[in-house]
Amino acid sequence: MKRSQPEVFVFDPNSFNSYGLELADVLSDDGFAVTHLGHRASELRPRSARSCVVFGSKVPIRGLVSVAARMSRTRNATLIVAWAPTPAHVLLARALSSLCSRLFIVEHNPRSGRDNSAHDQSFQKLTLSPRASVVRHGAERELSMGEVGHPAYSTFASVYGSAGRSAAPRWDYIFFGTARRDKGVQHLPRLARELRTVGKSLAIRVGRCSPQEAQFLRAIADADVVVGETTHISERRLAADLERSGAILAPYSEVTTSGSAILGATFGLPVLMLESPSMRWLLGHDMPDDVDMLVSRATSGQAVSARLSATGINERCASSWRQLLPPPVGERAPAGVID
Repeated sequence: MKRSQPEVFVFDPNSFNSYGLELADVLSDDGFAVTHLGHRASELRPRSARSCVVFGSKVPIRGLVSVAARMSRTRNATLIVAWAPTPAHVLLARALSSLCSRLFIVEHNPRSGRDNSAHDQSFQKLTLSPRASVVRHGAERELSMGEVGHPAYSTFASVYGSAGRSAAPRWDYIFFGTARRDKGVQHLPRLARELRTVGKSLAIRVGRCSPQEAQFLRAIADADVVVGETTHISERRLAADLERSGAILAPYSEVTTSGSAILGATFGLPVLMLESPSMRWLLGHDMPDDVDMLVSRATSGQAVSARLSATGINERCASSWRQLLPPPVGERAPAGVID
């Protein structure tokens, strides 16, 4: 009797970080039959995986019912929860996981403790499912069983990037992300000031912040600051600004895996960040130990080039998931959109 093709569904309600979509495309390129359950607000759609828009202000019931039906028909379906930011998302993930034989939950930055207690309690219920396996991003170049590699942002770069980096960058460094202390936002005024004194420039791109945080950032006179108080910086704007920058500046104090560094590596940008054992696989061991050293490295232009290209980052990711997922059988389903 012919075995059915094992299907993989990537649960991804995140409209501004394309991690889940990138993972879906990496697995699809590796031969798996993958459906990406994405968000209406994101302009990005998978390049090779199937696409089904499930999340957003209006839930497309037909698509959700179609996905549930396919899960129930597939005896060995796998659900990968790339993100579950709210209790409602956790409940939906739990419901869909009951139709699958395997559930993998990607735990991002497990040391941060940023989630609220209501979400924590709901998330713990999801991890307690007998089908569930919690996976974390491995810190070494060679990954152990149960560790996964972070994908590169290749689909993001292919859609929003142009021909490549500018030969004469407009800014020497770019900081982007959120205005949190663990991201080192409190160090930005000093970094911008010190860079300006040696003729170097800093761009700051931060979205979704409080009025107080926006006021703090806009007061940094020595940097080119763009703040989106109520919205994230658009994907097109971020990609364009990355291509006009010389390097990524990431003064993070608490890092497990840095998506900013990986996005920079995808665009071919060097990265300057504080020492982080979890990022040595990408940036090596020669990273500054404290903010003073970071400032010194920044002013002297000592950013670190990534040890892996986007292709190498994606191969590391794919090989880690090959150890966890049932192997593909025969021909995979063609890419497309599920209504």
